[in-house]
Amino acid sequence: MDVNVARADGAAAPVELRLIKAGHVVKRITATTPCEFHYVDPQIRSGTRTYYRLLARAGDARLVSNPIFIQGETP
Repeated sequence: MDVNVARADGAAAPVELRLIKAGHVVKRITATTPCEFHYVDPQIRSGTRTYYRLLARAGDARLVSNPIFIQGETP
């Protein structure tokens, strides 16, 4: 999964990101926008489905994504 985060105005700003799976933080990043990261779930297997949420905080601004559904595939 590739995640990209940027401000609408393109400005640089500190941001804290949390990738949540089944209620648990699986990745936490502190960065400056624009930023990106790649996440590979070592537990997802071919044919299984799971979902994630992305939480972002930059100053007083908050972002909570809709569910991000992922289905495992055979490499």
